[in-house]
Amino acid sequence: LRYMAAFAHYRAPLNFSENLFQQINAEYEKLSNFYDALLRNEKTEYNTKLGEELNIFKENFVKQMDDDFNSQNALSEIFAFVKKANTIISSEEYNGQNVQEIKEFLEKINKVFKVFDFLDKTEEKTDDIQQKVQELINKRNQFRQNKDYASADEIKKQIISMGVEITDNKDGTTSFRIKG
Repeated sequence: LRYMAAFAHYRAPLNFSENLFQQINAEYEKLSNFYDALLRNEKTEYNTKLGEELNIFKENFVKQMDDDFNSQNALSEIFAFVKKANTIISSEEYNGQNVQEIKEFLEKINKVFKVFDFLDKTEEKTDDIQQKVQELINKRNQFRQNKDYASADEIKKQIISMGVEITDNKDGTTSFRIKG
């Protein structure tokens, strides 16, 4: 409902219908799926084409908002960017800087509209993953202390399958980094 109100022109009456709710839900899913894919598939190389598309998107979004707070057209700019960015991220490399730039602009938009709750859930997911990984590492370390290396290796495989890099340090501790 907030999404529908946020992206309707402030002078136009809201038109509630089942079709509109379905359309909004589908649009929201596209944004959420794009964001998840963006975080999941990051590589090592900065993608200048993705950076340029983001800059064009920012400029067009601001231009639409400056045009009598035309949030409806601003929304269409978001989806135009997502379409182009999806093409880029599915076929080319990009890195954490690309991800951070996009995330920061979406968060900036969200400070005004408060409609992208998937941005907040990402932080919650990361916290949940960190807690789960730490529990698995503790369990793995117990197996290693008991010289049950087969069980320790199974847990290591489980951690890696979660998209987490783990490093056994010389001092006996284990550090980890969540990819994406």
